[in-house]
Amino acid sequence: MLRDRLLGRLGTNTERYENMLSASEYEEWEYQKHILKRLETGDTEDAKRLLEDYSACVCENDRLRMQFILTVQARIVKRQRADACCVGALLPHEEELGEVYGQALKLTVPAADCGEIQKMCLSIQELSLMLEYKRYHCADTVCGCYRNIINYIDNSNMDDKEKARIYPKAVYYYLRQEFLQGFLRAGEDNSGYLDVCNEAVRLLKRTGKTYYLWELLEIKDRILANTAAFWRKLGKKNEAAKWMQLRTGNRRWLVTAKTAGTVAIVASANGLSAGCVVTIKNCTLMLSSETATVARGKTLTLRATATPAATVTWRSGNTSVATVSNGVVRGVKAGTVNIMATANGITKICRVTVK
Repeated sequence: MLRDRLLGRLGTNTERYENMLSASEYEEWEYQKHILKRLETGDTEDAKRLLEDYSACVCENDRLRMQFILTVQARIVKRQRADACCVGALLPHEEELGEVYGQALKLTVPAADCGEIQKMCLSIQELSLMLEYKRYHCADTVCGCYRNIINYIDNSNMDDKEKARIYPKAVYYYLRQEFLQGFLRAGEDNSGYLDVCNEAVRLLKRTGKTYYLWELLEIKDRILANTAAFWRKLGKKNEAAKWMQLRTGNRRWLVTAKTAGTVAIVASANGLSAGCVVTIKNCTLMLSSETATVARGKTLTLRATATPAATVTWRSGNTSVATVSNGVVRGVKAGTVNIMATANGITKICRVTVK
């Protein structure tokens, strides 16, 4: 594990590097792979059991193995969140994920400050942990952190195949957060975000990988639509038409979900074919609470989780009783009011009592 991590920090593609393992090292590698396989197939209970058995054999001072354990624990929580969305169950808090990812990251990167990242030497695993930590840590400067990580990858010694394992994820997290924070809005010029999105897509095409490809194409579609609307609003019909034409070309890549289920998507060219099995899930929106109480002049915070990720719009049924902004409810006067959250065409209501 140490050898792989050091090579990773040097920007070496560890997938191309031949590693001679002892019998015990190979057995451990197979066991770790088995844990991840159980997790990928959705068997979280079996993955938890295997991870507990593995953890019992690991010393707390072994940082790399402890980092693996914590990372898998966080992935299990994420899987549980996805399963909870499907059945309408109570979601584990995002803060829990942020804490676990933070613990994992700080085992090998004690000063996890994105502002200092250009002075560091980080592996793909550590960059991925930093992205996850910032995503769930709710930092106000998260978009700036993502931008710093993207610049770090741009300036690194990684070859294209190594970059393809992390760059698309960093770009997707960055653009997704820009949407969630309202920086990318309909009717505004979003073209400045197009370059970084296109670079991530081109990198995937060069390397034949599909990491976060569909998510990036979906965001690119939004950028093109928003920019076309911007020019249309200014009365520049020719410019708007140009952006809509770009959007039409982009949408040839996109799969549009109709109903829940599984479908095989097949692409053919030059006598060759390649396929991808796509699973479509129903959209969901979960609120942290269906009822709540707040005192006049005080605030409480409601959290909404949309699957797939989408911008959540908040509205108060009676602003003279309570107002809401980005999930923060402020009591105005005594009474009861409906606080509504909307995303993916779904609206959820929390009944708030102001005392």
